[in-house]
Order: sequence, then structure tokens, then C-alpha cells
Amino acid sequence: MSDERLQPALGVALRAERRRRHQSLRDLAAEIGVSFNTLSRVERGHVPELRNYERIVNWLSAPGQGLFEAPGQRPSTPELIARHLYTDGRLDATAANKMMALIQDMYTELAAPSPAFAVHLRSSQTFLPEVGTLLASALEDMHQSLVEEAI
Repeated sequence: MSDERLQPALGVALRAERRRRHQSLRDLAAEIGVSFNTLSRVERGHVPELRNYERIVNWLSAPGQGLFEAPGQRPSTPELIARHLYTDGRLDATAANKMMALIQDMYTELAAPSPAFAVHLRSSQTFLPEVGTLLASALEDMHQSLVEEAI
């Protein structure tokens, strides 16, 4: 990965955990085998090389998913919550991991399921108003049957 790309989430998590542990960048560099300069760049939002990324994530004891996002891709709700938990100075990594496990379980159980399919119909002047209502009713019945099968 290029050091030219920016990714602030990893840097924020690194800085928060390092400060929580009362460590300097030099202390951390010696502990995990990543140079002082690389750690400084990561805290400013730069993306480290894969080997250094793995060392940093292992030190953070945090899952690597969600720290890097594809450009233009919106993070999920659990990923947004994880960012807050892993950068909260009052929580250690073990507590954040426990909370994320609970949140993920509850989110999976309680979040509305994604529709099995989506259909977009354009009405035409050739359709009578009743046809649109009948089609909507038929599609709703089909959708409900698919949802019941999935459960």
C-alpha cells in the first residue's frame, strides 16, 4: 500500500491507544518494530506498508476491518460504532472487542432485513390506474413469500 494515500481512522486509533497507554512514539517504535517516522506518518493519516499495518493492528488488538475503506464506499453502522469504541481512551481493546461483539449480535438480530430484490416499474399511459395497484399488490405478496422462506 502506498504511503501517499490517506486513512485517518487507523491513525486516530493508534494515537488514542498510544496515549491511553502513556507511550511515546519512540517507545512504541521499539516495542513493535515499526520506525518512529512511519508511526508518526500513520498518526497523521498515511497508510503504512502491509507488514507495518499488521504490526500496528496487532498492537492495537483491534480487528483490521473497517480501518480501511474503499473510496466512495460508506461504512456500515457497526463499523462506525467500532471507530468510536476503538478510539475511546476509557476503553481498553478487550472491553471494546466485547462491546463490539454484543453490538454486532444485536444489529444482526434487530436490523431490518434487506429486500430480497428490488423492482422499478415505469408507468405508461397504456396502464389503467388499477393495473399499478394490482402489480404493487402482487409484488408485495411475492416479497412477503420470499421473506418468509428466508426465515
